[in-house]
Amino acid sequence: MPKLHQMLAACPIALLLLGTAPGSVSATPGGGQAAPAAPDGQLELAHYGDPALAAPQPQHPERLVRIAGFVWSKGAASMQANLTIESALPFALKQVEVVCAQFARTGVEIGSSNRTIAEIVPARGRLRVEALDIGQIHPEAGSSGCRVVSVTPA
Repeated sequence: MPKLHQMLAACPIALLLLGTAPGSVSATPGGGQAAPAAPDGQLELAHYGDPALAAPQPQHPERLVRIAGFVWSKGAASMQANLTIESALPFALKQVEVVCAQFARTGVEIGSSNRTIAEIVPARGRLRVEALDIGQIHPEAGSSGCRVVSVTPA
């Protein structure tokens, strides 16, 4: 199989998908993600002429966006956060939804809230968000953290 993989990797024009049974896995050029074989076991040929085929969009783009820096503080009645959103995606984002959780000193989650940040995050770039209102502070909150749950391409 290594020789077949080398041959496929050297073939920039087409991607050969091999397999004999539905659901079987086939080799892809360059060690990319494997694809299921044709249902009838036939040989399929996919051309790389279309850029959309050459660079597929990730199924879960939010996994490539993270909170790179996070500092929170207690305001008069609510929690404020300064955070940096960092994207590894090859396209800009116009909206990022984050969930921020509060934890007791024991580490137990005691509350959470979702916030939508409707600002442009550049492709493979960063966005600094200042004084984001996270919501009410639980009286027993000892720590807090945020994570990205969804993104919208610009």
